[in-house]
Amino acid sequence: GLVRMTALLWLAYVLAFTANQLIQNWDTTIVHHVAAIPYKRVALMLASRTVLGIFGMATAGFVMDRFGATRALAFFFALCGAVFTALAFSNLGSTAGFVIYTLSGYAINSSLSALNCQAAIVYPSSVRVTGVAWASGFGRLGGMLGPVIGGVLLAGHPTTTSIYLTTAVPELLGALAAGAMLWASKPRNLNVAAA
Repeated sequence: GLVRMTALLWLAYVLAFTANQLIQNWDTTIVHHVAAIPYKRVALMLASRTVLGIFGMATAGFVMDRFGATRALAFFFALCGAVFTALAFSNLGSTAGFVIYTLSGYAINSSLSALNCQAAIVYPSSVRVTGVAWASGFGRLGGMLGPVIGGVLLAGHPTTTSIYLTTAVPELLGALAAGAMLWASKPRNLNVAAA
C-alpha cells in the first residue's frame, strides 16, 4: 500500500541525495586534487557534465512515459551505478574518462528528475503536495550524509576508484529500491478459495 511505497520512496530519495551531494560538493576536489586534472580541464569537464545533465532532466519524462515511470526510475539509478563504477576504473585524463564523466551528469539528473516524477505519481491528488514535500525533505538526510562521506573519504587520501565506487553503492541500492517499488505497486490477487 501507500505506507510501503512511501518507505521505499523515502529510501530512494536518501540514497539519491547521498550520491548526488557527495559528488556535487566534492567533485572539483576529487577531479583536481585526487585525479590530478588541471583546473582548465576540470572546468570543461564540469561544464560538459552540466550540459548533459540538463539534457537528462529534459528527457527523463519521455523515457518514463515510454517505458513506465518506475521501470525508468530503476533504470536511471542502475545507469548511475554503472557510470560511477566505470568512472572508478577509468583514467579521468583520457578521452574515455571524459566521456564517462560527462555521462554521469545525464545519469544523475535523470534519476533525480525521475524520482520527483515518481513521487508525484505515488500519491493521490489529495495528499500529493504533502507527500512529495515530505519525501524530498526526508531525502535531505542523504544530502547531509553525502558531503560527510566525501569528507571522510578525502581525509583518508583515497583514489578516484574508491570514491566513485562508494558513490556507485547508493545508486545501485536506489535501483533495488525502485525495483521494490515496481513490485509493491503490482496488484495482488488476494482471492482465497473458500473451503
